[in-house]
Amino acid sequence: MPEVQHSTSHNDLSAPSRTRTRLGQVTLQAVQQKFLEASVAHPHSNLRAERLPRFQEELKRATVRLAGICDEHEEEQLSNFKLDAEALEAVSRARVLKQEAMACAQGMPHSPEALHSEGDLDCHLMKERSRIVTETIRMLHTWKSHSEVSLVLCGALLAMAVSGGDDFRQELDRRGLGMLSATVASIWLQKSSVARIALRLLSFFSLELLLSMMEEQKDNASVVCHGLDALNRLARDEPSQMDEMIELGCREVLDILEEAWAGQRMVELQILNLRRRFRRSGAKSLRRQREIQLPPEDVIRLRAMWESLEAGAGSIATEQINKVMLDMGMKLDQEELDKALREADADGSGRLEWPEFLWLMSKFGTEGSIESQFSKERLEELREAFSLFDTDGSG
Repeated sequence: MPEVQHSTSHNDLSAPSRTRTRLGQVTLQAVQQKFLEASVAHPHSNLRAERLPRFQEELKRATVRLAGICDEHEEEQLSNFKLDAEALEAVSRARVLKQEAMACAQGMPHSPEALHSEGDLDCHLMKERSRIVTETIRMLHTWKSHSEVSLVLCGALLAMAVSGGDDFRQELDRRGLGMLSATVASIWLQKSSVARIALRLLSFFSLELLLSMMEEQKDNASVVCHGLDALNRLARDEPSQMDEMIELGCREVLDILEEAWAGQRMVELQILNLRRRFRRSGAKSLRRQREIQLPPEDVIRLRAMWESLEAGAGSIATEQINKVMLDMGMKLDQEELDKALREADADGSGRLEWPEFLWLMSKFGTEGSIESQFSKERLEELREAFSLFDTDGSG
C-alpha cells in the first residue's frame, strides 16, 4: 500500500503552491482511506465486493483532479494505487471464475440461454470450460509475482482440479498448469500459504516435476514439508495415483529426505504416513531401471542367473539371493549385502523382481564389469562352470 508523502517544505511554497499541495494531500488521503476499507475486507466477502468499486471510483476522481498538477511523488503514489486496484480486481475476478467453474462442472452454464438448447449444451459447456481455464491461467501468468493474487488464483485452479472432474483437469493440463504451478511455488517458497497450494497443484499435473523439485531442494523446509503434504493428500484422496508415484521413484525420494531430515519429527511422520499408504500398492519403481549402466554381456549373464533362480515365480526371495551371492564368493560382508538388499527391495515385500535384481547386481560392478566383485580363484571356477553350459561357445 502506498503511503502519502510530502516532498516540499510548507514554508518554501507560495500560496497557490500550498493550495495545490494541500489538494494533493487531501485527494491522496481520500484514495488511501478507500483502499484500506476495501483491502481489509475478506476477499470472498460481500463487503469486499461493495467497497472495491468505491475505491476504484475515488481513484478515478483523484486521477482527474490531479491531472497535470501532481508532482513526481504524487504521480508515483497514484500509479501504486492503480496497481493495488488492479490486484483487488484480479482477486474478485478469480472468485467469479471459481464460481463459474463449479457451475460448469455441475452442468450449469454461465449463460441461461444455453439451458434451453439441450442439443448444444455439451458443446456450450466445453467452450465455457475452455474460456474459464484460459482466463484463469492467463491471469496467473500475469500475477504470479503478486502473493495475494497468486494465492487466490491458485486456489481457484485447485478447486477446478479437485471438484471440476476429469474434463477440467484435462483442460488445465493442456494449458501447461504443471510448469506454471512449479514457477509460482519457486517464487513464493518463503510465503508458506502460496507455496503450499502451488505444490498441491503441481502434484496433480506433474508428479515427476514435484519429486524432482523435492529431491533437488531437499534442504528447503518449505519444499519438503509442503511437498510431502501434497503427496500424502494425493495418495489419500486418489489412491489410483500411488502406482505412478512409486514408479516415478517416490520411495527413493523418501529415502533421501529421511536421511536429510533425521530427527525432525513432523517430516518423519509425513514420510511414515506415505510409506504406509504405499503398502497398498504393488507397483515397482522404474527409476532404477533408468540408472542402470552395465555392459550388455553382463545383463545377458545376469538374466540367465535370474531365470535359474526365480524358476517361473516372477520374483526371488531376498533370503535366497543373500545365500546365493555369499555361496558364489562375492567380495561382500554380510552387512554390505543386507544394506544392498534393503535398498533393492523398494516396496519391502521381501522379494525382488527382475528390474530390482538387475539394479542390485549393477551396484556391485566397478569399471564396467560385475566380474570385479569376485575373487580371482572364484572367478576362474565360475568361468569353468559356465563353459560346461556354453557348448557352442556363443557366450
